Amino acid sequence: MNKKKVVIYGAGFSGLCLAHFLLKRGVPVEVREKSGVCGGLLGSHLTEWGHTESAANGLLASDDLSELCEDIGVKFLKPLAANKKRYIFRGRLMSFPVKLMEWPRLILFALRYFLKSSGIRAREFETLQEWAERNFSKSFAHDVILTGFQGIYGANTGQLSATLLLRSFFGKKKDRQTDLKGTLSFKGGMGELIQELVHSIESRGGIIHLNTVNTTQDTDDVSVIATGLPAAKKLFETFDAPVAHEMKDLKCAGILSVTCFFKPTGLEPRGFGCLLPTEYKFNSLGVLFNTDIFSHRSDYRSETYIMPESYIDRPKEDVIENILADRSRLAPEAPLVGSKFYGWHEALPVYDKDLEVFLRKDLLNHKSPYVVGNYLGEIGLSKILSQAKKLAEKIGENEF
Repeated sequence: MNKKKVVIYGAGFSGLCLAHFLLKRGVPVEVREKSGVCGGLLGSHLTEWGHTESAANGLLASDDLSELCEDIGVKFLKPLAANKKRYIFRGRLMSFPVKLMEWPRLILFALRYFLKSSGIRAREFETLQEWAERNFSKSFAHDVILTGFQGIYGANTGQLSATLLLRSFFGKKKDRQTDLKGTLSFKGGMGELIQELVHSIESRGGIIHLNTVNTTQDTDDVSVIATGLPAAKKLFETFDAPVAHEMKDLKCAGILSVTCFFKPTGLEPRGFGCLLPTEYKFNSLGVLFNTDIFSHRSDYRSETYIMPESYIDRPKEDVIENILADRSRLAPEAPLVGSKFYGWHEALPVYDKDLEVFLRKDLLNHKSPYVVGNYLGEIGLSKILSQAKKLAEKIGENEF
């Protein structure tokens, strides 16, 4: 007789983290992945010009991350000191992007936040743009607030749900044990974390099947959907058709990242990167200054430009032309020596009213199939890691 186990669909970051924490509790795990690789969007690649990341270049420090890395024996790569400076373009690069006429409403908001005024909280189905314009000057709302979230969600954020996006901002802050702060990575990049997670899972008896779409499992097995939203919707058609029907209007947005390598001039802006408000007619959403974030990534000046979905299928030479036009407004001209493209259709869930309505129905994670992923009201790798740990605890207590 086969032993009861958890079958996890998806070997991206969500699925691998969940598998790790389940195995740590002694729960048997089998991971099934449709593609031929683990890691989902995450991956590290060495080009002739230097290191590149296919998606996130790191994740925020947290107690859960410290625990995970200690468990699997991987060491952090701390960011460089230069990465602390971050810019928003407001006619020029500004590291403190507040204009004189914006101060009164900004101070009023800070006072109301300190006094825990309910009036500044997001209202039901209020968009981020509506919330920002209600609490700040219009120029600050668009150039700073909307642009700031654009850097997280990789898309135009004005029509997204303020309730979902601001949940952690107004929520209770969790006490932290770790002294580590900021964005962390690894010597071999995010690919090293994925590689070590896979090794740890398999060394503890976990099974990972690649290139499979098989959904057949034993009656007693527990299912977990740990894929991106498009694949999750299809899997729910098999496991729970009523939930699949409720998910039909949920949307995803694509994104293109282009890592460019330039001959350094020594005159480039130094810092983590720069966000680019749509009002200033840039082609890119933002740029990361990779050279200043983590050490030993390239001997060249490495910058990653985040582009809207509409650029994914455009000729590469056209995209590069647009990137160079943007860069000419940010840094001195320098020879481009190479570039690496990573394009993803339906990469990130759209945190709009439809997703808010769906999540308010509270249809998920009461029974198998359970779910872990970036469309559950929290986005970002550190949030997903926390989700995975909590779900492992829930499954361990409820099902085993």
